[in-house]
Amino acid sequence: MLDTKDIMDVITDHLAANDTYRLSEDEHLTFLQDLETITNLVTAAKIDAATHAEERGLHARYGCKSVSVLLREKLKLNHADATRRTRLVHELPALPHTREAVYAV
Repeated sequence: MLDTKDIMDVITDHLAANDTYRLSEDEHLTFLQDLETITNLVTAAKIDAATHAEERGLHARYGCKSVSVLLREKLKLNHADATRRTRLVHELPALPHTREAVYAV
């Protein structure tokens, strides 16, 4: 199971340290690239979680007519973000190359 609390702590500590100015230009570019990879992996994890929520009928349990509504109401996502994520839940399995790109490290 992904330890989301630990990840939040690490990122919060990094932001509090505010020490990226110490990186060389090459290190800073690598840091930016690594953050982009982390962002893509988190996106993949969010899509997987939304997929499992839909499979479990979580939206119905919370009185929502769809996963998109659940994401808007419980996660406070705006309509466009919830719709995009729900679309990925439904369409990504049929797009293997896109799926590989999103899940790539």
